[in-house]
Amino acid sequence: MFTEVWPGAGPGGGYAEGEAGKLLPSLLPRLARSFDLIYIDPPYRTGDTYFFQTPIGESGWRGSPASRIKIPAFVDVYPAMETYIGMLRDVLSCSRELLSDTGSIYVHVDHRVSARVRLLLDDVFGERAFMNEIAWKYETGGRSRRFYPRKHDTLFLYAKGKKPYFNIEAVSIPHKIVSHMRRVIGEDGLAYRTIRSGGREYAYPEERLVPPTDIWDDIPRMQQKDPQRTGYDTQKPLKLLERVILASSPPDGLVGDFFTGSGTTLHAAALLGRRFFGVDSSPAATAVIRKRLALAGMAFTLDAPAKDADMSIIEGCASGQFSGERFTVATHAFRSRSAPALAHAGSNDATLCFDAKGGRRLMGSE
Repeated sequence: MFTEVWPGAGPGGGYAEGEAGKLLPSLLPRLARSFDLIYIDPPYRTGDTYFFQTPIGESGWRGSPASRIKIPAFVDVYPAMETYIGMLRDVLSCSRELLSDTGSIYVHVDHRVSARVRLLLDDVFGERAFMNEIAWKYETGGRSRRFYPRKHDTLFLYAKGKKPYFNIEAVSIPHKIVSHMRRVIGEDGLAYRTIRSGGREYAYPEERLVPPTDIWDDIPRMQQKDPQRTGYDTQKPLKLLERVILASSPPDGLVGDFFTGSGTTLHAAALLGRRFFGVDSSPAATAVIRKRLALAGMAFTLDAPAKDADMSIIEGCASGQFSGERFTVATHAFRSRSAPALAHAGSNDATLCFDAKGGRRLMGSE
């Protein structure tokens, strides 16, 4: 593995490319009982291939549809359910050991595997560790005529110990106004909604905040032209992960995601002042995460196997200093819509170039 050190803002974090089931056991000697929160969004056993789509070169970032590529990110094929469950059991068993005594885990799945995953979580964490089965409801996508349209994902929340950290006030949302309640202005000048019941009148502040329930219908899925979009097929919105992180990790906590994908969990954790550690087996995910965190100005380390870059699809570069198998970034540049031309990253002796597939190439002397 080769380590990149990216200085920046925030509490810092790490990412490693590799299969979670094989990589996580190596973390146990130094990180057992260290994570305050783990969120995983594993494959759903869809049978599909998922992609990372991105503009390439200056013409692509200036809007030319001909200058785009579609890179396979991962294949979600598990012919036998038991193979899938075995893979996930390995990840969940290690995750439990990595969680602190006040830690908790969210497992994000859909209708294809939710029943089996719930039983697996009961087995690994214990039935009494169950906290919530959250339905993330959305309206996008097609509508079947053969059965009720499937318009929600499921997030299972389980605790490691008897007293998990949980701060629901941190994620309170505006109260939805019930139309039949009468609107009045109180003596304090504030608006209230009133309702009479049992001979008494009850008044509720119109602007009051309430905790969310286990039905999350106020966070939409990513739209095609959302500015957050990285081009990674399975990307989740920042608002979803911000709710998870704010409710279930302390301000100085350590957050993990072992199917990191587009890096939303790591990005949200850094924005909220939490440390983070991510794992993914896809080189395309590595490319997305490196660029996303670097452009956000976040401090992080990235460990990935050697993979030579394709110089025809170079999307970024960094100048800095080598020390053995470690490269510390001094300056960097990546293509984007606001900067389609790739500027020189700096004048240090060594420069690493990064392609859109997760490869890198040294363009200077060590």
